[in-house]
Amino acid sequence: MAAKTLMIGLDGAEPRLLQQWAAQGHLPNLKTLVDSWYCRDIQTPPGFGDGVFWATLITGVNAGKHGHFFPKHFNPDTYQIYDFNLDTDFAREPFWLYLSGAGARVAVIDLYTSPLVSGLNGIQVMDWMIHHATGNPRSWPTRLIDHLHQQYMADPLEGDSDVYSRTESEQQQFQTDLLQRVSHKTAACTELLKENEWDLFCVGYCDAHDSGHQSWDVPGDDTDITANRDCLWETYRALDTAVGQLLDTANADNVFLIAGLGMERQHPYNAIMQLTLGHYCGVTGDRQYVTDQRMQMPYFEMPHNMNSGALRINLQGREAQGIVPESEYQATVDMLADRLGTLSCADTGQCIVEKIVKVHETFHGNYLHRLPDLFVVWNKSVVTDRVNIGDGTVVDVVPFSRPEMRKGDHSDRALFVSSGNFHDEVVATEAIAPTICRSLGYNLPDTDAAALHAK
Repeated sequence: MAAKTLMIGLDGAEPRLLQQWAAQGHLPNLKTLVDSWYCRDIQTPPGFGDGVFWATLITGVNAGKHGHFFPKHFNPDTYQIYDFNLDTDFAREPFWLYLSGAGARVAVIDLYTSPLVSGLNGIQVMDWMIHHATGNPRSWPTRLIDHLHQQYMADPLEGDSDVYSRTESEQQQFQTDLLQRVSHKTAACTELLKENEWDLFCVGYCDAHDSGHQSWDVPGDDTDITANRDCLWETYRALDTAVGQLLDTANADNVFLIAGLGMERQHPYNAIMQLTLGHYCGVTGDRQYVTDQRMQMPYFEMPHNMNSGALRINLQGREAQGIVPESEYQATVDMLADRLGTLSCADTGQCIVEKIVKVHETFHGNYLHRLPDLFVVWNKSVVTDRVNIGDGTVVDVVPFSRPEMRKGDHSDRALFVSSGNFHDEVVATEAIAPTICRSLGYNLPDTDAAALHAK
């Protein structure tokens, strides 16, 4: 046996596409898993994007406890945006550190948005071949990353696949790079599995994430997804092959596969968030001007994935130059939720908002102060360039949209597949870490959801 428990993460893989192609027989290994194993949709953190999904999954707690929001965080003292440091800024440790401390031997290879933990009883690799690398490729032990580069390859995309456009030959090279990343990472993991005995072996693939952002050219309502999307098609096929190889090599007692957050069409509505908030405050001008007035506004936009707009209250006692008294916080949140919930297509009247997430009512913990106060989740079934932001004011989205490097952005869909047999019909993101620990006989403490109930 090479590993008692195997966890495979398919970051950014769209569950509907994965299941469609599996059902059609194009992904034979995944078809076997989906058809014969425990398979459920994951209840994902509302409003947040992919980074918080994985951060919640690996810690077993909600964002109010682990404190990670987005690669770009807000400093309430300076009103500046700064880069979240995955290695030092997490407020909660990943579940494999608990297992390591309890004596389990662990291997963690490129799980998305994970902190690198030195001193593990085992190994870890971070930012080797991953989406949106947050630092240089690194590992524990430190020499491991050099071995992987020498024996296999460095990331041909250098941790960043975003470009404004590609020629046909450049797109073909991008596709080749993704397939090489999958192949080389799988070969490295196969080596590590064959040469060592592990209690837990985790590996994350981000290639569906990069492919989805760059190649999601899907018409209509995203349901007409067919096998002629070459880059997506080839990437998912390569990932299916990788899953089969890992299963064969690991020969694990327990297997967990997580796919998500998925992909869907991208809408540029975040581009008008700050202008809309400025309109509510009586601050007019171009987008950059309104953004520069953040310190003088009672509420303002925060950077976020394109799946939802994020905003923060300029709150007294929290922000250095707070404007809104604490006694008016809830009333301000409610007012903004009501107004933003009416944003609509100026031509048809269709609402462009799917839902409003009031963060302090949905999440909890000592690190809520790091997070936005509201999310405006966009209704992606509505396509418009002209948005009615209220009071008869119409904003043309196009002039305020930067040239976009991505064709797709994240859905809220994720899939959990396991060789274990469980009673639960609902799989909360927070339940996955304790379930993996339970598979090895350990109870992960202080989580926000219990482990799934085995039959």
